[in-house]
Amino acid sequence: TIYSDQRKYPEAEKLFLEVMEIDKKTIGENNPNYANSLSNLGIMYYNWGKKESDYTKMKLAKKHIEISLKILLSNFDLNHPDTKTVQTCLNAINVELGKELNSN
Repeated sequence: TIYSDQRKYPEAEKLFLEVMEIDKKTIGENNPNYANSLSNLGIMYYNWGKKESDYTKMKLAKKHIEISLKILLSNFDLNHPDTKTVQTCLNAINVELGKELNSN
């Protein structure tokens, strides 16, 4: 969203959560489009967490990305472009969370 691009993360979060609720009611939680909504929210949390060095937001990002990946894998294989993109995001989040572990 524009809010996310402008780093207005609280506003973006509100909109992403609203979209997810609408998707959940209209297309269901096992739909690839719902998975995309989850991954968009996760990416927003990742960017927000990285900007503020907030590992709580990074963990939220990981949670949403992992659920998104699970849904995508129930619909597509590992070579599908959406699956690959979400897996790449999950890898990046794990790298950032690894930095947290190494700094403690």
